[in-house]
Amino acid sequence: MELSTGQRRALFVVLVVVLAGIGIYLVGPGRSHGGGAAPAASGTSSAASSSAAPPAVPSAEISPTQIPVPTAIKNADIYDWLPFTQQDLDVAANATLEFAAADQTWSSTDTADSYGQRLQNLVTPTFLTTLEQQFRPQGATGMSSKSSGTITQIASFGSSPATITFVITFTEQTTSNGKTTTTTSKNDVTTVAVAGGWQVNDFELHGVGNS
Repeated sequence: MELSTGQRRALFVVLVVVLAGIGIYLVGPGRSHGGGAAPAASGTSSAASSSAAPPAVPSAEISPTQIPVPTAIKNADIYDWLPFTQQDLDVAANATLEFAAADQTWSSTDTADSYGQRLQNLVTPTFLTTLEQQFRPQGATGMSSKSSGTITQIASFGSSPATITFVITFTEQTTSNGKTTTTTSKNDVTTVAVAGGWQVNDFELHGVGNS
């Protein structure tokens, strides 16, 4: 049925009011806070979570450098560190004592040859030649001498060839006209390893040094 003018106006007003209410509902403060703000907050939280640094991974502990502990030495054998054995030392020491007994044991009748014969097995050939050249007839007729020695220490040693120098105290007893005089001196006697044993190859006053 056709509406009258007044009815059309009333209907228009109702529609305007209804549309206005719908618009307020859609864009009003309550709708904005409830629908728009929450997603934004959720997005911000996600972004913050994704940009956060990963948790620190603890680094591995670095152990200090361990210094190896050397094996303790017990019952050390000194001959492990020397260029000669204990047997070598014994032979060299005995050669030195025999030399001390022979070198200053003489009589007025001795010659360079007889003197050299007493020493030839105790000293090296080169040293024997030197000793014979230095030999001089000893004193007056009937004069004689006997000598001996005591080793007090090892002065030095070497290798290639092996050598040992002993400090030895010489004791010489000289007899003349029935009277005996005793003198002592400290000397350095150097022995050297040779085929079959050890021989003396130098003799000096202590502290002078070997030639």
